[in-house]
This record gives sequence, C-alpha cells and structure tokens, in this order.
Amino acid sequence: MKFTFVVVEQNIKEMSLQYGYCLKISTPLELFWYMLAEDKAEEIFKDFGEMLDGKTHGTTVAIYIDILCQLNNIGFAEGYNDLFNKRNEAMRRALIEYPCIYIQKSGGWFSDTENCVAMKDDVVVTDKLFFPDALDKPRYLKWPGGTHYYVKIGSEDIVVDGVRKWDSRELAEKAYKKWRKAQ
Repeated sequence: MKFTFVVVEQNIKEMSLQYGYCLKISTPLELFWYMLAEDKAEEIFKDFGEMLDGKTHGTTVAIYIDILCQLNNIGFAEGYNDLFNKRNEAMRRALIEYPCIYIQKSGGWFSDTENCVAMKDDVVVTDKLFFPDALDKPRYLKWPGGTHYYVKIGSEDIVVDGVRKWDSRELAEKAYKKWRKAQ
C-alpha cells in the first residue's frame, strides 16, 4: 500500500491557508488501510489505565472518551469504538460525495472542495504511514482585511529579531529565509 501526502491550500474569501502535508485518501480501500495503520487503541487504553492510577493526566483523547463514557454510562472500550466509528463513518460518507479527503497529522480532516487545492508540485509517496516533516514548508498568512503577513511553521508563528508580522509577502519570505538559516 502506498500513502500519498500533499500540501493543501484552502482559499476562503480573502484568506488563504496552506496546511502542512496531509494524507490524500481517494478510495475506500485507502481509507481502510489508513484506519488500520492509525489505530492507536492500545496506546490510548494504556494511557487511560495510567490516568486512572494517577500516573498521568491522560491524553485529550483518553479524557474525552472517559467523559463520553460517564455521560452515556458505558464502558471505556465501548466509548472508544463509538467515537472512532462515528469519525470513520463521516470520512466514508465524504468519500462518496467528494473526489478525496485530506487527513492532517493531528487526525483532523476535511473534504476536497472547490476552495481546497492540492499543490501538485509538492507530493510525497511512501510505503509507510508517516507524515513528512513540514519544517521546510512555511505558510504565509494574511487575515481578511489585514495589512500584515505572518509566517507559520506547523501551528507556530516564526519570530525574527522580535518581529512576528511583516508589511509584505516579500518581507515575510525574507524573514523566513533568515529564520531558517538560524535553525
């Protein structure tokens, strides 16, 4: 099985967002392989057990499942299955409606719509499910009605010489190059 990762740009009104590498899923079979490879049940159950023993505070997922279970008066295993079945069912429905879906490293996902464009010159194909490092992929953001450009690496703004916003895209690109050299 091959996994295809693309950088996706989303254009909403005057704002353009560029996501890091996203896994591109185009067929139900690809989605099935992703679900198998992504299954972290053992890790989450271990984390939940340690959370109950007071050894950790638990991951967000384990805490969310615990709350879901308490509200619905069900066991942790049933809550885990319920949460992931609902998420995966929504993905399957989106694959019927759209040509593909894009899954982010965080597990979030979105459908291929008119306002999402995969950058054709930025494609990585691998045999294993690992998300390529997006460190070399800056995102340049300008908010609707805004006058400044911001540079993001992953979810973080870069700061160069104490500055985190620039008056033009060109200045933002220069700042990124300077930041990258310093890394």
